[in-house]
Amino acid sequence: MVDTQRNKDDFTNATTGIFKDNAAGDISAQDIRDFVESTHLNYGSLYFSTSATTNILSSLTWTKAAGTTTAVNLRGFDMPADNRLRYTGTTSVHVHGVISLSSSTVNANKDILYGVYYYDDSAASGSVLAHSILERSHGTSDIGAIALHFDQMLDTNDYVELHVQNQSDASDLEIVYGYIFMMGMFI
Repeated sequence: MVDTQRNKDDFTNATTGIFKDNAAGDISAQDIRDFVESTHLNYGSLYFSTSATTNILSSLTWTKAAGTTTAVNLRGFDMPADNRLRYTGTTSVHVHGVISLSSSTVNANKDILYGVYYYDDSAASGSVLAHSILERSHGTSDIGAIALHFDQMLDTNDYVELHVQNQSDASDLEIVYGYIFMMGMFI
């Protein structure tokens, strides 16, 4: 039988949980294998393997950061497109994520917002997570580093991407280096 990923309540619910009361010896070897599969955390990461200029078409508009990305470690995640880390697990998961990057602007003295775009597959819509947004001012010949942390509930086929917004004008931005990592928690 295939090992099945389950949530914490499937095991611990006092009435219906698999581990509710083992007085009758009802916990099977398969139940134990399912528990091990469920507690082996999902994770995924990618990095920007080729820097690229993100074409900012309009000031104050979120834009997906450009660049070629390479998947590094994937368990319960995949990378179906550049700068996209998608959850492929079967149970809902609460993830902690981090994006670290270095970037520069084509023109000096620009204020840039960085944010995590979350796409909810079941709602067929997405937006930048307000709690992930950070701002950085870029000076002349400046390559600056920034790190964003976020947490989010994900269901199957939900994904995240790095998005940017130029607060100053429509000057372009280059992601020089970048890394995206997410790890699910057993809920």
